[in-house]
Amino acid sequence: MSRINTYKFQKELLKKTSDRREYMVREQIQNYQYEVRYFPELGGQRAILHPLREKKYEELQGSRGIAPNNTKTRKDLLEKVKREIKDLKQDDYDRAYEISDYVNVVKDVDKVVEIGFRIPMTLELYKHLDCKTFGYDVVDFNVKVAKDLGYNCKKMDLSDYGNQNLEELKDADLIVCYHVVEHVSRPDLAIRDIYNNMKTNAILHIEVPIEPYRYPNIDSGHMFTFHRYDLAKFLRATGFELCGEPKVTHDYERYLVYKKGD
Repeated sequence: MSRINTYKFQKELLKKTSDRREYMVREQIQNYQYEVRYFPELGGQRAILHPLREKKYEELQGSRGIAPNNTKTRKDLLEKVKREIKDLKQDDYDRAYEISDYVNVVKDVDKVVEIGFRIPMTLELYKHLDCKTFGYDVVDFNVKVAKDLGYNCKKMDLSDYGNQNLEELKDADLIVCYHVVEHVSRPDLAIRDIYNNMKTNAILHIEVPIEPYRYPNIDSGHMFTFHRYDLAKFLRATGFELCGEPKVTHDYERYLVYKKGD
């Protein structure tokens, strides 16, 4: 798509998703297939969703990404995103403090990669700490906007298990991945792909929502429902070692782990 057509598409998507329930019934639900699968790492079954159409899957994820509301031109949109990038929330500070408790980012972290950046807020945070930064996102529009704002990034579908080009992970010291792996059908495979592409002793900071649902919350674009400690079990089974105090609440859990050397 050309730049202006991409912007127009996102504006139309915003209008289409204003009634979320109607949008899901009319545009989305029929494009997914349920499966109940046994996960040995969890010692139990989980219901998962498989996207049947790549285009609809990206559209669903894009409906929760950068939003061009209250903008008339692409220039307006870029100015809006610039303001949003500066609006750090308490969760953003908490995550950064957890990492800094374990590693001196300014001295020991040269490169940070964020998987699923949506709005490049975290990339900007580490850029201010003089780190090299790179971002991956499944939504083409998010990537184009971030590039226009000067960030290094690339479109990447984490659900294309084993076939992604995760080259930027190979020399990253820190990888952050917040509220991403619940958006893929097989988070176990996605986490394994991240692990396999990381260098030894690199750190991963990862967070997922904990949801009390039997089936994935497709309204939020989720393909997998995490129960409490599911993420910890996937990380441990993959080979990650815990290096910081986990943060586990009733609605999310977050872990700081690293790839152990031989």
